[in-house]
Amino acid sequence: MAINLCRSYKTKNHLPILPPYSPNFNLVERIWGWLKESVIANRFHANRKELRESIVSFLDYLAQFPEKVLQRIGQIAMSEN
Repeated sequence: MAINLCRSYKTKNHLPILPPYSPNFNLVERIWGWLKESVIANRFHANRKELRESIVSFLDYLAQFPEKVLQRIGQIAMSEN
């Protein structure tokens, strides 16, 4: 898609090389992985309502403890040194 968009422009600039899928560089992927291990993995939800409630509870936890989110995505040093 990026190539198709650039073909419409009449420039001699080179296209940037897009990196392959890399969840370690995408901070949202870290939160998604945390949600999966906390809410979805090895857990049984009888219906969509229970699953939704678990997800909302997880998101409420994230809102209450933003420092834990920052630690999880690597923005705060993990040591007290």
